[in-house]
Amino acid sequence: MKPVRVALWLAKVETSFPYKDALLWGGDVGVLPLEVVASIEVYDGDQMIFVPLSAYGDLGDVKLASVDPTARGFALNLHGGATASSYDAKLSFEGGYLVSRSVASREFPQQMREQTSYLFLKRTGNE
Repeated sequence: MKPVRVALWLAKVETSFPYKDALLWGGDVGVLPLEVVASIEVYDGDQMIFVPLSAYGDLGDVKLASVDPTARGFALNLHGGATASSYDAKLSFEGGYLVSRSVASREFPQQMREQTSYLFLKRTGNE
């Protein structure tokens, strides 16, 4: 497996944040997280993998990030929030692409969860 590098940037949620009652992961009803993920860069070897804003833009107060190998690629695991607002997010990568995202509440993982699949046109090099 090629070395995987991840850079994660967090941004403080200011009072001007446009979504006051947004249910961001790591926040609660009427309570925004202190920080949100502003950007993620993922490299598989020398290849940068595109990660859309929809994969991380609603993740707040990330406390821990880790990368684990999988059978077909690797997973970026993000753990955030505090106490009742804590969550686990998993971004799965295969063949140089983001293929899925899952986020679940740590307190109620079966009742509060999201799953997203991604499909990107694969470049053949003949364009």
